[in-house]
Amino acid sequence: MQKTFLVFTIIFALLSFSFANGVIGPELEKALDNTRGKMNVIITLNENVDANDIISTHMVRGNNADVKEQVFGLLKERCGTSQHFLKDLCSSMEEKGNVTNVTSFWLANAISMQCDADAVRELALQSDVASIVLDLEQQMIEPLEATVSEESRSLWGLTHIKSKTANQNGITGKGVIVAVVDTGIDTDHSAFKAGQVDKSKCATFVNGEPTVEDGNGHGTHCAGTIGSFKYGVAPGVTLVGVKVLSRTGSGSWTAVMKGVEHAAKVADVMSLSLGGRASANGNVVETAVKNAIKSGSIVVIAAGNSGPRPRTIGTPGVVEEAITVGAIDSGSNLARFSSRGPTVYGDEKPDVVAPGVSVLSAWKNGGTNTISGTSMATPHVAGVCALFIEKNKGAKQGTIKSRLMATTFGKKGANQFGAGTVDCVAVTK
Repeated sequence: MQKTFLVFTIIFALLSFSFANGVIGPELEKALDNTRGKMNVIITLNENVDANDIISTHMVRGNNADVKEQVFGLLKERCGTSQHFLKDLCSSMEEKGNVTNVTSFWLANAISMQCDADAVRELALQSDVASIVLDLEQQMIEPLEATVSEESRSLWGLTHIKSKTANQNGITGKGVIVAVVDTGIDTDHSAFKAGQVDKSKCATFVNGEPTVEDGNGHGTHCAGTIGSFKYGVAPGVTLVGVKVLSRTGSGSWTAVMKGVEHAAKVADVMSLSLGGRASANGNVVETAVKNAIKSGSIVVIAAGNSGPRPRTIGTPGVVEEAITVGAIDSGSNLARFSSRGPTVYGDEKPDVVAPGVSVLSAWKNGGTNTISGTSMATPHVAGVCALFIEKNKGAKQGTIKSRLMATTFGKKGANQFGAGTVDCVAVTK
């Protein structure tokens, strides 16, 4: 009898070890063998929490803002219930010193934390855990220096997509809130109108950087292209800085998750000029972006700067429902660096292109800078979305994306130019 029990114990242990190996990501697996102390991880639970299911099940109705508030509340409730046991387990591990900094998410059914190897192995054996991945801080922006030229000193991008004409026609994005999920914003920059950056809604999720003020410049540049009266597509918008990347341009997916959740709550449009290498295994931020879109947020994301090779679209730009943006130069040529599709999921991306070479805009400490990248193309499109929403209150992502793609001009082509270059006048007619 004892031998039989021992055999079953060994078999169970082996099966548990095999199961844990399937749950633990390869980078984390290596870290378990080579790292002492605590590691930053993200745990995704097995239960898929989907905003569309919640809307359907609870028959959520109302205007766009009311729907978002209802859905977000229900998402929090569902994720809270699903995560209850795991959070209790983490609490007991915290008391033992194995776990710290536990954060519960609700736009995706996931939890992040710092934990040691023993905690990882125990968590991997829980039946409600789908995956545990290492969350290393990584570089998430890659702006490229612009060559000194006539276009580098001009606002050629605004002329190219006809935003000035749309503005002269009275369409400025007034009443629309755009969140810039990036390195922060120089909130008092002279390129912004007084009060245009809503400081009450700004937030930082970067350790050691307690304010939204931009120590890098990238976020301010993107915000300037979206809504500055000097450099922006939609000078009537209200801007919100959501800092998820440090002054070095690096960050974690945990910080990005926090930023996406905050931006989804406070803004109509979310602009993400950031990303990392995509994997067919997915990314928790991709799930968050999908649920934000399904709940009513408009999300615009950079394709990445890993061209000209195909299959180089970054995450979360690979999200099919997102408006993914590639970059062109003043001659309407696709920038060499602009990432190409198809995505790791086989979808055609980018969806549209916009000016992304030698783009002049605001910079940190009240300055200006001219840089290149799909990061610079993305805020052009976020601004165009704001112009559309001003005339079409409550429009959903699918409607806006279809309209953007149907009113483009210039070169087109799947996995390179997408539907073509966005047109501010045509899209707002």
